[in-house]
Amino acid sequence: MTWNCGNLSSKLATEEEYKIYVDGSYLDGKIGYGLVVLKDDKVIDELSGYVSDPDAQDSRQVGGELVATKEAIRWCQSRGIKRVAIYYDLDNIKKWATGEYKTRKPLTQNFKEFIDSTNIKISWHKVKAHTGVKWNERADELAKAGANSQGATKKNGLVDDLEEKAKKFSDYLQRRGYSVNYKGIYNSQAAKLSLDDGFQDIGHLNIYNTKKLHLVPKYHELRDKSKQSELEELWQEFLG
Repeated sequence: MTWNCGNLSSKLATEEEYKIYVDGSYLDGKIGYGLVVLKDDKVIDELSGYVSDPDAQDSRQVGGELVATKEAIRWCQSRGIKRVAIYYDLDNIKKWATGEYKTRKPLTQNFKEFIDSTNIKISWHKVKAHTGVKWNERADELAKAGANSQGATKKNGLVDDLEEKAKKFSDYLQRRGYSVNYKGIYNSQAAKLSLDDGFQDIGHLNIYNTKKLHLVPKYHELRDKSKQSELEELWQEFLG
């Protein structure tokens, strides 16, 4: 994991092709996240969602800010992007990411471990909240929409549970030396993870969550079949 900050950040900002504005929101006990992705200063994607992670529930909007940052990095990973500028308004984000502040709670500890496990080069750029910074304001709008989307996200509990578990397992594997690219949910029943053990691409792991298969990993797309038993052990450890 590599980052750039301090006096170098303004110089490096002109070198990044991709910029992502992230934000979190806390509304009536609900937490949301939002992010705006720009390429060459043009918006190419927007994401928002409801934060259901139990570790984030007592953190108010901080949980949303951290989830937004992780989702921004996952967005880059899924597209093979190796360098990005992240714009944020919560000062602690960069400080937790770079180790300037100690992480004392599971929420921030998991965030730091996630940042350390990625091979994406990140430059961090602080912006002031609610001061008219266009894309920061848009990320804030998306985060509020995410917080208010709780009802919609509950409509398919199997998919929601699958997505949450798959993302957490991706983080778990990365902390154990794997490079993981979360590819998303396919056919509303399986999450696909692309895996690399640091030496080679070992293929895909599919996690199914249906009425008949409750959070069951399948290894038929692994190129290196010798990794199956190790991955199964890690999955069982992860489930605890």
